[in-house]
Amino acid sequence: MTRVYDMTEEEILALTDEQINKLIDYECALEGAPMLPPDPGPKPTKDIPKPDAQAYAVAGFYVTDAEHAGRILAALNSGTLYATEYGRSSSIRYLSPITNDSYQTPKMELKAFHSAELWDSIKDDQSAFGELEKEWERRKKEYNKAVEERSKLTESVWEHVGDLRSHAWQREQIRDEFKRYLDLAENNNKIALAFLKKVKDLSDFPELEEEFCPPQCA
Repeated sequence: MTRVYDMTEEEILALTDEQINKLIDYECALEGAPMLPPDPGPKPTKDIPKPDAQAYAVAGFYVTDAEHAGRILAALNSGTLYATEYGRSSSIRYLSPITNDSYQTPKMELKAFHSAELWDSIKDDQSAFGELEKEWERRKKEYNKAVEERSKLTESVWEHVGDLRSHAWQREQIRDEFKRYLDLAENNNKIALAFLKKVKDLSDFPELEEEFCPPQCA
């Protein structure tokens, strides 16, 4: 198999992306970089049913009865509540009254949860998903590692191909521009080339000067 760096410009410009990727694989094989494993795609997502139960949260506890939750909240707020603080010495703690300015006072919040019955019905699926997620993470890690190890060779090949493609595109642009000057010069190639060279540096395209104005037109 011919290396990309040994191919002619014409051969490289005719390459498809698939062929270029194969040439990258060849460069990696020569340099001892791994083959690129299949892309694992996007991270799998869980299909979790909506919560089917509610509970009232009060000071870190949960109850399902609103009146019960109200009584807990009333009891907490019926007296002074304290929190522990550290003094200047981190080994000494003291009690400090809780105020609206210093701490968030207890409140009652209604929150949604999954019931034990619902969890029992989906836990096997969730466990299977956990294994699927672990396998995806393993494959993604393997893929990223291969991409990293191949990155310099991949960049080098694409840079080489990109430079030639850019050079070919610029050459075609210059040809189109020369045609316009040739029209202005009433098909006098020598004059048209002189016009072109006033605005374009042809040092990277020496073949064009002879193309535009062969010896017989000089």
